[in-house]
Amino acid sequence: MKMYKLLTQDMTSHGGMTWAIGKKNIATGKGSTMCTSQVLHCYSHPVLAILFNPIHANITNPRLFEIECSPMVADDGVKFACKEQTPTKELTPIVLSIEDRVEFSIYCSLESGYT
Repeated sequence: MKMYKLLTQDMTSHGGMTWAIGKKNIATGKGSTMCTSQVLHCYSHPVLAILFNPIHANITNPRLFEIECSPMVADDGVKFACKEQTPTKELTPIVLSIEDRVEFSIYCSLESGYT
């Protein structure tokens, strides 16, 4: 399954795991609890990875990767989790304007019923 992941400039993820193109990483913990060592996180679209970076990993100057994933074991409605991920190629990160982010926030608010 193709998904997307943000990494630091030195190819690490939140928590310090090291990544490389073509190298499979495997979650170390047993179970499927989000935001633990039990799973590896990813996003269904590169724009979502960029949009939610500030409230998730908060990576400064992130690198964006397309990844191959094992089947999903959890999700929180925004990000997904699986046990194994392999980066397949680096993509150019999308640059979103303040207007793009405000528009997205408004749409989320309207969709959720908060007005």
